[in-house]
Amino acid sequence: MFSNNITLSNGVVVPQLALGTWLIDDDKVGAAVRSAIEIGYTH
Repeated sequence: MFSNNITLSNGVVVPQLALGTWLIDDDKVGAAVRSAIEIGYTH
């Protein structure tokens, strides 16, 4: 599992890697997000 994190200026720690959906075709993005959630993606 990817474990590199970044601490923001307000102290919140977030993963350095996120699920990018902005270039996915509209008719495919829902399935991609569902699949990510099913495998435990939490960003």
